[in-house]
Amino acid sequence: MIKYDKIILGAGLYGLYAAQLCASRGQHVLVLECDDAPFKRATYINQARVHQGYHYPRSLSTAMKSAGYFARFNEDYGFCINREFQKVYATSSEYSWSDGTQFKKFCEAAQIPCEELYPGRFFQDGMCDGAFLTREYTYDAIILRDYFMEKLQQAGSMAAVQYGIRIEKIEKTQDSYVLNVKQGRNTVQYSTGFLLNATYASANQILDMLGYEKFGIKNFFFKADTFTINPEWVKEMCELIIHSKLYGKIQFTANSRVRPLKKETLQLMKKAGCFLVAFGFESGSDEILQKMRKGTTVAENKQAAQWCKEVGLAFWGYFVIGFPWETREDILLTKKLVMETDPDFIEVTIALPFYGTPMYETCKQENLLEKSVLGSDFFHSSTKGTMHLSLDEVMKLRKDILLSFYLRPKYIFRKMRECITQPSVFAQYVKYGLKLVVNLFK
Repeated sequence: MIKYDKIILGAGLYGLYAAQLCASRGQHVLVLECDDAPFKRATYINQARVHQGYHYPRSLSTAMKSAGYFARFNEDYGFCINREFQKVYATSSEYSWSDGTQFKKFCEAAQIPCEELYPGRFFQDGMCDGAFLTREYTYDAIILRDYFMEKLQQAGSMAAVQYGIRIEKIEKTQDSYVLNVKQGRNTVQYSTGFLLNATYASANQILDMLGYEKFGIKNFFFKADTFTINPEWVKEMCELIIHSKLYGKIQFTANSRVRPLKKETLQLMKKAGCFLVAFGFESGSDEILQKMRKGTTVAENKQAAQWCKEVGLAFWGYFVIGFPWETREDILLTKKLVMETDPDFIEVTIALPFYGTPMYETCKQENLLEKSVLGSDFFHSSTKGTMHLSLDEVMKLRKDILLSFYLRPKYIFRKMRECITQPSVFAQYVKYGLKLVVNLFK
């Protein structure tokens, strides 16, 4: 068995950077790569852009971090960067969550360069409402690869890279990791106290990691809001689970949009182990859905709920009230949708006007902002209410929807039956019920 201070999986940018750093600190490091050379996958194929945060308008903090990393990467690896081109970002008020005005404000807030251009110079009329000259570069992956390889060669015996390997097994002992590695026809054993996975995982690799039962994980949550946005990806993932050793041993929950969605997708998800899916229905008013740019309809909300019932898949409905345009009648339509779709669980939150969004601008124009959005959440609004209702009235309507739904005898008896047939869920129901009561009456 050959022992190293550090073993790194993957000879891409992150793997070689980590190896070079460890070797420079006097640590014996080994890099294991399945290909026959470094930099043959994501680092070379699809990650050669030195971005500065422009594609993170949903997260100002992430954009600002990216801008900081942009400056550092340019300083450290300027020798391989290509700056001889123009980078143009475009926005559309019709087909995007961000329009030109919002994007410009976002860039100003993130303190990243943004020069407004005429959209017709690059795009068909009417397709884009904004075009912006930005500052982003690309790097030459070959030059960067050769740089790191030269650094590792200078480290001498402190660093080694093995190519064409296949990891057959990884065992965690009390104080180290033991790797059985296939190299040609031979199997070699390595051990280390520190193992770093610097690979760019594919669906099959993710599946393998989920199958790593050392931690006894049997239930998990796909937190992505758009889990079902690509039906083919969902089909691939579910079929991988169904035809693997995980089938029947794991269960999962997932978020989903009601568009695009097919009944067949829900059936396959249930077969693969999905026991609950969560939908952001948001509102029972088509007018409100359109104003909030949800991109769905009340009819699609009802269809998704009906498909779940036909498939036998439990579902959670998320609803939002308190939009600046909402009337009492709009909120009562949401209550009607709650009762008609009859989810297994619901949550009703208060609309929160994030900085830079049309909703924020509307609240500002209508003098509906009570305090800073910072520090607020979906249960403690930063608004005074809507154009038609006070915040107190909105909160009372929220309470009415939740109590009307959860205190129905039909619902209570249904959950009591589940506790009898599935005793393990009883504690979870009690825990959630207590949280709901505290949230409603505090």
